[in-house]
Amino acid sequence: MTDYQRKLNFDEDVEIVYVQGWKGKGDTQIYEGPEQYKIIEFRKNKETGHVNEDYHIINKLDVLFLWDKIIKPLELGEKYGYKYLVRKLIELRGINLKENVSVEIMMEAFNGGTNRSKYYFPLYYYPMKVLEAKGYIQYWGRGGISRLEDGELR
Repeated sequence: MTDYQRKLNFDEDVEIVYVQGWKGKGDTQIYEGPEQYKIIEFRKNKETGHVNEDYHIINKLDVLFLWDKIIKPLELGEKYGYKYLVRKLIELRGINLKENVSVEIMMEAFNGGTNRSKYYFPLYYYPMKVLEAKGYIQYWGRGGISRLEDGELR
């Protein structure tokens, strides 16, 4: 068991995936448990040089939903933009109905204010990071992706 597993009380067998940082970020580690992923991001403070660790817990069902319902049906190798993917996520999850707004209004608000922590990060951003680390997608920046893999999410 590693120091990170002890810190996270994560004592079952895990798969650790190291991901090179996305734009503006340092390295990322992903721990996979039976029901969730634990993501640790390392970010260096530009002024002090101190490296901070940010921890995020992502439900496996959210990653599976994104893969099965939205990404898996996409054409292999084709690029899909952020707006297309977010619209599908909002419609299929009924997020706009939960917030009592139209799909268009929810798309504008999806990545802003309280919606960043409520919807964007747990349902889109971090599940995409997991799928990229596992080799199922290629992230193109600004939220766009290409599907690289066919089959079931492992």
